[in-house]
Amino acid sequence: MAEGFGRGGNKEFIQFPGFARGSNSETRAQLQRCLDRSYLSEAEFNKFYSESEKLNEQISKFINYLKKSDRRGSKFD
Repeated sequence: MAEGFGRGGNKEFIQFPGFARGSNSETRAQLQRCLDRSYLSEAEFNKFYSESEKLNEQISKFINYLKKSDRRGSKFD
């Protein structure tokens, strides 16, 4: 997301939290694979999966905030 912030415009920046949300979803898929292969206990899986869901919700709220914001970005100042 830092790379997107450096672009200076909200429309460009919004793409990068979207990428982060997608990466977070990939992480959940890998967590499932780890559980299936017994690399993680059920308790560890549940903890990490729950944290990942919370992060996904936070990223989504941030994207919605950016979409509703009147601020267009620093390059427009």
